[in-house]
Amino acid sequence: MLLQFIAGIGSTVGYALIFNQPRRHLIPTGLIGAAGWILYLVAVEVGYGDAFASFLSAFLVTFLSQIAARVFKDPVMVFCIPGIMPIVPGAGMYRTMRAFVTHETALAAATGYATISMAGAIALGLLAATSLFQVMTAVNRTFFKK
Repeated sequence: MLLQFIAGIGSTVGYALIFNQPRRHLIPTGLIGAAGWILYLVAVEVGYGDAFASFLSAFLVTFLSQIAARVFKDPVMVFCIPGIMPIVPGAGMYRTMRAFVTHETALAAATGYATISMAGAIALGLLAATSLFQVMTAVNRTFFKK
């Protein structure tokens, strides 16, 4: 599991470096991405499907990115986009296209469905965490004014 954690950090930081993320954000972004990747692996290991594991992971990454954005006073996407990268179903997209090209329609349909399910779950996780964070912020401003 430690190796998977390090791989999650590496893939997240690598993606952040490719897109010129500020250097001061590399460690928090790497930790956010690794946390999301570990949650995905644990959820799959426990028995949740890939789509629900992707939802949980995206939710965690987005929620932690919201917190990091407030701490570092930068946009949420600086942390969220690289943090999501370990759970993006790139291999599923590749397998789907390969099955289409080799005329294996049943395999293409199955892998395509799984890939689209995971991508949709990631989008829902982003939406749910952002919405929850906005509600929490509104409640905090309303009831805990200084």
